[in-house]
Amino acid sequence: MGKKNRKVRAAAPAPPEAKARPRFPWWAAWGACLLWSGWVLTGYYGRFWFGFGSLPELLSPSQYFGSLLSVLPSHLFNLSAAALFLFACFAPGRLLLRLGGFSFRSLLEEVVFSAGAGFGLLSVLMLALGLAGWVYPWAVAAVL
Repeated sequence: MGKKNRKVRAAAPAPPEAKARPRFPWWAAWGACLLWSGWVLTGYYGRFWFGFGSLPELLSPSQYFGSLLSVLPSHLFNLSAAALFLFACFAPGRLLLRLGGFSFRSLLEEVVFSAGAGFGLLSVLMLALGLAGWVYPWAVAAVL
């Protein structure tokens, strides 16, 4: 019989793939979370009971914003020092990531990852100073 008259058989359909089951059942994760939360809360509220009479006091905006203008000037130096420290970690972190070939989609993304890399670099330098036995004020000041 010639090739012309042969029937072409269609390939058998592939069997449906089984759904991937989660490695840990969701109900067990939620149950463990609820049990842990109950254990923590009973331990905490057993010592520090929360009365609903103090709820209006806790939720009043004047508690959080009333004294802001009187407290802020006294902490201006601390806020400036924190901003300077953040920039001091951001700059080497940005340099490190630029040398590594990273590119960012937005300024906020660049600031967050560069500051994180700078903090990591600072911690590695402090660890190296500690392992070398050079954790003295002059050595720490030189790194900072």
